[in-house]
Amino acid sequence: MVDYWNPDAEDLNDDFLSDFDDVQGVEIVPAGKYTGILTGWKSERNKNNKPCIVLTCQIVEGVYSGRTLLYYRYWTVKAKPDSKVFFDSMGIDPRRSVNDYEKIWIEFVATVQDGADGRQYTNVQTVRRIVPPEGQTTAQTSNPAPGSGQQSELPPGAF
Repeated sequence: MVDYWNPDAEDLNDDFLSDFDDVQGVEIVPAGKYTGILTGWKSERNKNNKPCIVLTCQIVEGVYSGRTLLYYRYWTVKAKPDSKVFFDSMGIDPRRSVNDYEKIWIEFVATVQDGADGRQYTNVQTVRRIVPPEGQTTAQTSNPAPGSGQQSELPPGAF
């Protein structure tokens, strides 16, 4: 078991929670279309104990650059075929680590929804893989010049 509480840490003192009341909530990301990078994924179970794969999508442009949103793909009996098609279209295998790939550029659509607790939440609705924006390159998503005879390094159906 990892102990995350370290009472001997130098940055902690007796009143390290003195600013607790001053901490502001995180501003939600408004509904819209965003360009980002897929930074990881993990398998887990949701609050209803349904298996899912949670993808982390980091925004890379605009005022919300650096913010990370989550996208859920369910792995239930009914959802498996659709989720398999999604991962195949992204050109990734969720059993592997994101570190096995070069940057995976994505475009995603976010909506804002009301939660059961009365707060609003940003919810990622769709994710699709894209060619890196101009000026951004990765080995995995090279864009050969038209007519050069070179093949893209992306697998078929990656877009």
